[in-house]
Amino acid sequence: MFIKVPGTKAPEMNPPSSEIEIGMGIHNESGYLRLSPVPELSKLVPQLLDLIMSTTDPSRSFLPFKGQDSVVLMVNNLGGVSELELGAIVGQVTSDLEARGVVITCILSGTYMVCSTFTLS
Repeated sequence: MFIKVPGTKAPEMNPPSSEIEIGMGIHNESGYLRLSPVPELSKLVPQLLDLIMSTTDPSRSFLPFKGQDSVVLMVNNLGGVSELELGAIVGQVTSDLEARGVVITCILSGTYMVCSTFTLS
């Protein structure tokens, strides 16, 4: 069964295996961009970190990274990759962050359902 989010275009059910979508939503919302062919992990992770760590994108930049920042790294897998692949991703992200001067204080890697709540004052 497929559920479409109201107000969004119908997603492609079977994207080609040569394509990857960056930033696809948990409810199958369209992503930020598509890449084809799928780059090697060593080329993909730096692209993703550039997007995440950008301080020039007003809709996505929240914290300036200045070097020697301490972070908790969370790599969330909602079932799209195997544990072996997840380990390779964590290893690549760790190496690339350390090369950027980021200090990782804790690594959370696995399948997480992240919920957030907030109140307005």
